[in-house]
Amino acid sequence: MVENARNSSEKLIINFVANRVKSLRATKGWTQEELANESEISLAQIKRIELGYINTSIVALFKISCALEVSMDEFFIQDK
Repeated sequence: MVENARNSSEKLIINFVANRVKSLRATKGWTQEELANESEISLAQIKRIELGYINTSIVALFKISCALEVSMDEFFIQDK
């Protein structure tokens, strides 16, 4: 039962990150390829992150945040 709750929480976080990356990228008017180039992360990994297929590293999130010119705080705070 604890394992299911943990898996469920992890899925929520992964989906939040996926949606946030997509949203911030779209706000910037960038393609996935442009984000990949600016963040120095492979296009394949950007696609997997945005699809919620992987639990990406904090280093990758930091690179994405820097490329999108948002702080890590801003990344994790949803607009109201």
